[in-house]
Amino acid sequence: MMKIGFGTIVIAAVALVVAIGLVLGFSESAPTISTTSTVTILKNASYDFFIPSDSNVSSAYLVQSSNSGATIYIGKSPLLLNSIAIINLSAGQGVSLSLSGSGSADLGVALVSSTPKSATITLTYIPKSFMVTQSPNIKILSAGSFSASAGSLSTTPTSPTTVQSPATTKQVTTPVTTTVQALNNTAQVMVYVNKTDIGQLAIGFNRVFQKEHVACTQSIYDNEFAKTFSSVPSGPTTFQNTSLVTPQGIISSAAAVSTGIYNVTYSESVASGNRLFALVEYNFTGQSLVSSVFKGDFGSNYNAVFMNYTTLNTTSDPCAAYGV
Repeated sequence: MMKIGFGTIVIAAVALVVAIGLVLGFSESAPTISTTSTVTILKNASYDFFIPSDSNVSSAYLVQSSNSGATIYIGKSPLLLNSIAIINLSAGQGVSLSLSGSGSADLGVALVSSTPKSATITLTYIPKSFMVTQSPNIKILSAGSFSASAGSLSTTPTSPTTVQSPATTKQVTTPVTTTVQALNNTAQVMVYVNKTDIGQLAIGFNRVFQKEHVACTQSIYDNEFAKTFSSVPSGPTTFQNTSLVTPQGIISSAAAVSTGIYNVTYSESVASGNRLFALVEYNFTGQSLVSSVFKGDFGSNYNAVFMNYTTLNTTSDPCAAYGV
């Protein structure tokens, strides 16, 4: 994973405030992310958006990018009055964060791919009712940590650039003049596959896993275990050990395997080590599935996996995915 020192982050954050402090006030046409959107952001450029639970515009700003990872700032308008989340990701990794800086997470951010010039990310709206906690590996910069220094920096004029998303093309203001860049093929493949039956199942399981990861507490688990097995959990069946092997979400990635052919991998995000959920081979040129196979813990074919999803999605049991 690409890392930068926290002291460097603070200095960069000062520049960010000066560079895009006004951007967030002029984004009336920003799209609303109600499910999942995949966008490509150029280095030193931003992507503005709304989420359904917030009337204020938010912005994702690409600070650093390489072939191995990216650093992204995400904050609400106005930046000088709100905190900035600093996210370091490598391909396939994702985090959940609270745009308000408190309470349950309302936005998921995952890195699809990156180059030294740009990064492709997915932004997923997380309803507050899911009660997903914010990921622990996110650094938060409060306004007070850099506002006093902002006035001493000199800046260069900004110019508009076009950032393309799957649903809209819009004008945003960035610190440098850039050219229009469409979504790269890898990101577009993710968009297409996410809309298939398999992709929709993966997205559905992701929401269930995220919800139960928060809702299933040790006391609930212990009580349900005792009722189901007439014994007290011990050894590998304790809540702590079961939590290590129970999926917390679904992550995805795409990679080209030949001209026009891509492999999309969906994996169960597990604390003890991620496990495969499904593999998809996709023909980008023909925009069609070549093959698919389920590899996870919920069935080896679509019908079986769908039935398990329906059970998990409709049950009132907050620990169903934990096996009790």
